[in-house]
Amino acid sequence: MMNKLCITELVLFPPPVYFSADKDYIPGPGEYEVSMEDSGRHKRYGFLTQTNRFSEGLDPSTSSEFYANNNESTTTSLSISSTTSSNRTFDENNNTTSRSSPRKSSISPTDTINPFEKYRYAMQKEIETLQTKTRKMDFMIQTLETEKNDTKAVLLDKDLELADLRSKNAMLQKTAKKSTKAAQLQKKVEQLEEMLQNSQLEHVKRLQEKDQTIENMSVRIDTYKQNVCDLEKTQQSNQEKHTLLEAQIHSLTVQVSESQSNATQQDTQITELKHNINCMTQSISSLEHQLETQITKSSNLDKLNHDLLTRLQERQELIQQLESRLVLKDEEIDALLNTIDDRDRALQHSATMIKTLDLRFSLYRNYMDTTVVPHLRKQAKAIEQLHIKELNELLTELHEAKRFMNKQAQSMDLLKSSVHWLNVQNTQLKSLINSMHQEHKNQWSMNKKHHNTKKPLKEQEQDQDDDVISFSSKSTVSNYQSNLPSNFDSSTIVLNDSGFGIFSEEIK
Repeated sequence: MMNKLCITELVLFPPPVYFSADKDYIPGPGEYEVSMEDSGRHKRYGFLTQTNRFSEGLDPSTSSEFYANNNESTTTSLSISSTTSSNRTFDENNNTTSRSSPRKSSISPTDTINPFEKYRYAMQKEIETLQTKTRKMDFMIQTLETEKNDTKAVLLDKDLELADLRSKNAMLQKTAKKSTKAAQLQKKVEQLEEMLQNSQLEHVKRLQEKDQTIENMSVRIDTYKQNVCDLEKTQQSNQEKHTLLEAQIHSLTVQVSESQSNATQQDTQITELKHNINCMTQSISSLEHQLETQITKSSNLDKLNHDLLTRLQERQELIQQLESRLVLKDEEIDALLNTIDDRDRALQHSATMIKTLDLRFSLYRNYMDTTVVPHLRKQAKAIEQLHIKELNELLTELHEAKRFMNKQAQSMDLLKSSVHWLNVQNTQLKSLINSMHQEHKNQWSMNKKHHNTKKPLKEQEQDQDDDVISFSSKSTVSNYQSNLPSNFDSSTIVLNDSGFGIFSEEIK
């Protein structure tokens, strides 16, 4: 477990670059000399010959005053330097008073003080100087703590270098013979790497699960908030529609009341007209023209009454439709109110769940801060010393491996030179073999041509008559072959460069 935690701290940082990619060979110890201008502290760590530790000097803000006061305090004691310090403070007080108040009298109040009070004043001054020194010492302690933190960072860098050296050691072990110590170290490194990977995977899985739960809860909360906002918007829109419908109903009721009043007025007019008609029937002879006009008026009034009745029926139908719509809207509003109540309940339930999750998370955080983190820090401190020991051992082994690799590099250079000369000789031999093969190919093609031309000539000679004579360009060859005995093998004849046949036995 301790090794696993140390390896997790090592692998969190990126591996540093030690060697340049331009060189083909592995450099030996002492080949890389770090320049003094390089600001990388981890490169100069542990090499006192290449550092500017004593040449840079001390910090001007703290070192000069601290060491000056320190020297004064060490050289003088309180018992002996009391009189001298009192005299010095007396002179300083005189100088300060003379500078600060030049217009006042030159007599200072310290001249009238007895020697005991002078001694007390000097001691008070020394106490103040000691307090300033303690402050500076506190500041120096803080700087030392910062340097301690820097050394811890350097240790982490060294751990990273150790991991890189282990990887390089694994690469070196592939080329060189494995020793018993190297095999044991490699097994340890592999076990530690496996434990590290397993722990990292477990931590990553836990973090991912927690992040997913947090994200899911946040998404649910956002969805609940959006749903509430949407419901509020729909409720406002429904209320606005309800108010508009009420205004329309009010206007329609006003119109219906006006139409009813008009109808009553028309009824009264009709009764009056009937009374007038009765009067007119009595005076038909005198008022025929008036009667005709009244008939036309009555017909117009009938038409108006019919139109008013049709309008009243249409308005009643509209009122019924609006009443049915109002009933539907009331039902919808009730349903929406029920859904709003359900959503409020769900929101309250989610709020309680969020509170419980917050309490669990706070408990988990307190547990981690109080128990797990101190335990891990103790383990890290205990393992740090083991790592330092392993680092020293590995550094010695690394120097030995570098020496061995330098020897191997020298032998590899010799082998490269020998391989180069062997390649040159191989190319020369290949060129010779190719030329010989080409010559053999040409000779074989010439023999094949000669053999192919020999067969048809034999057939022609057997079929020819005695009177026919061939004057071809190859007559010399055919005559030469015809003079040969019948049991003579043609494969024994070989053509030379001039084209004449030569026996293979002669060639031998």
